[in-house]
Amino acid sequence: MQDLSQCTVMIVDDTEANVELLVALLGNFYDLTVAMDGPTALETVKDVAPDLILLDVMMPGMDGYEVCRRLKTDPDSAEIPVIFVTALSEVEDEAKGLGLGAVDYIAKPINPPILMARVRNHLELKLLRDKEKANLARVESEKASSETVLFNVLPEHVVEQLKDKGRVTAQSHDEATVLFADLVGFTQLSSRLSPMELITMLNDVFSAFDDLAVKYNLEKIKTIGDAYMVVGGIPDYHERHAASIADMALDMLDEIKRHHPPGGQPLELRVGINTGPVMTGVVGMKKYFFDLWGDTVNVASRMESQGLPGFIQVTGATYRQLQDAYEFASRGVIHVKGKGEFATYFLLGRKDDSRGHDSLKSIHIKGIASHGLALAKEELKTLALSDDLTGLHSRNGFLALAQQQRVIAQREKRNILLLLVRLDNLEAIQKEHGLDKGDTALKETAGVLFKTFRNSDVVGRIGENLFLVFGMEITKASDDILENRLRQTFEKNDLDRVQNYPLQISASRAAWEPGSSMALEELLTEMEGALSVLAS
Repeated sequence: MQDLSQCTVMIVDDTEANVELLVALLGNFYDLTVAMDGPTALETVKDVAPDLILLDVMMPGMDGYEVCRRLKTDPDSAEIPVIFVTALSEVEDEAKGLGLGAVDYIAKPINPPILMARVRNHLELKLLRDKEKANLARVESEKASSETVLFNVLPEHVVEQLKDKGRVTAQSHDEATVLFADLVGFTQLSSRLSPMELITMLNDVFSAFDDLAVKYNLEKIKTIGDAYMVVGGIPDYHERHAASIADMALDMLDEIKRHHPPGGQPLELRVGINTGPVMTGVVGMKKYFFDLWGDTVNVASRMESQGLPGFIQVTGATYRQLQDAYEFASRGVIHVKGKGEFATYFLLGRKDDSRGHDSLKSIHIKGIASHGLALAKEELKTLALSDDLTGLHSRNGFLALAQQQRVIAQREKRNILLLLVRLDNLEAIQKEHGLDKGDTALKETAGVLFKTFRNSDVVGRIGENLFLVFGMEITKASDDILENRLRQTFEKNDLDRVQNYPLQISASRAAWEPGSSMALEELLTEMEGALSVLAS
């Protein structure tokens, strides 16, 4: 707290003798400044900002009452304590002075001990008030800083609940749209960059994503390593939650191309989106963390992890929300671990988008630079991950999923079975019965494979008359059982079917060792050479 000897006392009196007396009494204890009239006093206060004012009442021109009134109506001087020192000693005069905001009233002739005691008391009170104001200001500043930190890590409604109740009530939301995004190849990148380079890169990328979340009025949930999570429609529901997430996802694909790690190629992003009900709340009592739960969140995460670099994969629930205003390409049905089969789609852009998203101009696969949405969609047909005729994975889709599954198999040391199946008489059926019958035969073959294998196995049509099955955790004994079951299913199918032609099937199988250096394409070439008749 300020020392009393450092306080400034201002004397306002038009009589020199009174001024000299006050200076003599106070000069050894305080800094003094003098004004001989009201206007001068008001001007001096602006420059000096005294800690206390001793004010005479009867002065020519502007009297002390008017000076006090003006001091108290000015915010800059209203808090300065004023003591009237005057020959007016009537009760009415004292009441008038105190009513104008003065803190005390000393009658002339001056009694030195009383003057000294009152000046000291009011200066001490003033210093205590100043200290209290400073403490309150510091508390408010710290409170504001704390709230700023809270608002940076928690949604506004959560912060308000914590302030009001000290806890947050979990909430159920009927519908929201959840987005997960993940940097492709981050593990390899982190081994190549220094820690500072890595953190700087992540900060640049995620800060740009944060700006997009603000732009589209979305709620960022968290970052986990190189993954980013954001939700639309929470805490306040709005009808455009899915559209806002879609717009942000498209901008994210554009934004990620602007970031180049030191000495490397542009980064790539894999994005997954799902729409549905969620639960929200705060976890723990320390280091509060706002989060989402529910199947909608889990499936959105799977859409990302089972997606492809440079693509935005969405579920049917999100697709139905956006299909009228956005362009999509069907990926087909994929198996989502723990959830079953899901029809999925790739988001390409807005139908009425005049901004020209990069995601519309290029479909984000290395070696492809198609311009225009129509051309992008045509190229996606050739690169389709699902087969329109049978509903199975296409060659591209199968290879992409197989590579993902092989990584899992390598990590968990699981066995892998590959079974290649060929419809040998497809060409003969087409020539003798027509192309439509050939398509029917292909569908039948796909159906037999569906019946024979598990939902967790990957089944694809990888060529005109070639089908491939990828299964994990299959032993040599179960391998033989599966082949026999497949043969029996084809034979039963031929007995039950109404078509007047058989399905002639050849097959070959191989174990793809997790640690093998052989590429899947090489193994397929060997397997085609080893095809043997399975059914005819």
